[in-house]
Amino acid sequence: MHVLVLTGSHRRHSNSSALAEKFIEGATTAGHQVKRFDCALHNIGGCLGCNFCKKGDGSCCQKDDFALVRQDILDADVIVFASPIYYYGLSAQLKAVIDRFYAIDEKIHGHKHVYLLLSYADTALSTADASETHVRAFCQYLDWNVKGVVRAHSLTAENDIQGRPELENAYAMGLNLAR
Repeated sequence: MHVLVLTGSHRRHSNSSALAEKFIEGATTAGHQVKRFDCALHNIGGCLGCNFCKKGDGSCCQKDDFALVRQDILDADVIVFASPIYYYGLSAQLKAVIDRFYAIDEKIHGHKHVYLLLSYADTALSTADASETHVRAFCQYLDWNVKGVVRAHSLTAENDIQGRPELENAYAMGLNLAR
């Protein structure tokens, strides 16, 4: 299977990055092809709603780094969203990439599996509710199947996730990808 991991943290050694790495480790161990795209480390503007992409060849009027991940989104059988929770939502950098799905909307409906990996400082599991609801809503629209969610809470520093069961949960999801 072709797996695309989209991360939303601007820190390479963040807790959400650690979750992504464990998922990737599991998926590669199982023999899947995995690509990682760190959204926050690229220049990707939010969708302008101009509908330029709906004319011609479907390309965006913005000439930015979305072009680097566009084909990977189209080719993926599995998409993993790994994000810190910032003010009860996905990171803006990951959200910008998700919003740009609009340009390829007609081509990505159906037949993808989704995994969601969330990390945040708050102690309440419910802090991630809005992010999970958002992902589930656009997945329902796209006819994608959400196969697993990891919520790692109470993480206030970069390495707080080390030794936590959420890392092994992410690994197990990658190892046992739904077919």
